[in-house]
Amino acid sequence: MIDTATLTHEYAERVLDVAVDGDPELSLLCPADTPSAVPPIRADRVRLTYTSRDGAPWVLDTVECHGPYVTTPALAHYGGLTAAPVLFFPNSHFAASRPMPTWLTEVVDTLRVPGEAVTAPGAALRIAVTGDRARRTRYFRLGGTGEIPHWFPTDLPVTASPLRPDRFSLAYLSEGGTAWALDAAEFRGPYVATGAEPGPNQNEGHKPYYPRSASSLEGAPDWVLYLLRTHATAAELPQFQHN
Repeated sequence: MIDTATLTHEYAERVLDVAVDGDPELSLLCPADTPSAVPPIRADRVRLTYTSRDGAPWVLDTVECHGPYVTTPALAHYGGLTAAPVLFFPNSHFAASRPMPTWLTEVVDTLRVPGEAVTAPGAALRIAVTGDRARRTRYFRLGGTGEIPHWFPTDLPVTASPLRPDRFSLAYLSEGGTAWALDAAEFRGPYVATGAEPGPNQNEGHKPYYPRSASSLEGAPDWVLYLLRTHATAAELPQFQHN
């Protein structure tokens, strides 16, 4: 019932949450501001987001700093308030117009490749990874005549055609750099009566499955179960990347 399952593309995102100890400060000034207008923040948390496309190594995409304001008597009304996150885009052509402070550059250089051993970037600054989670979605073209019987109640006034998927996607999760574990699958394609060929402008639908839930797999066709077993995990992404 299945002739081919061909990978067409994939996308992954990984988020590292990092605690920063050492009281580093980060200015919030915009070109129109004066130093007395807005206090800096004391960044105590940094979130780094990495992306991977089509199985390529992780590339750092965004750096997000969190922390409270550093107040002075003149700016006491900022006391106890947490600043809005401050974003940097290290690989953007805008990076040169808004360079990161030295301490943040050291943090980024230390964590340029996620999953490597973390060492403190400097004697006055200590960092610790507190969270490391990733999601990866792989997209496939599906050849063959495999069907998924309609999952609506059977007492409908009309007989519904089965779903005949021609594509599907698989979503994987990873915590702390562990192996990819299949979390969800979604099959898409036209509704086609058994033995018929899909026509132009055929109505389409989708059917999700959640392999970690036994109840979700109840009634799934054998060919679907076979695909889920075959793709229960995914190969690791390569570690090397060009900076």
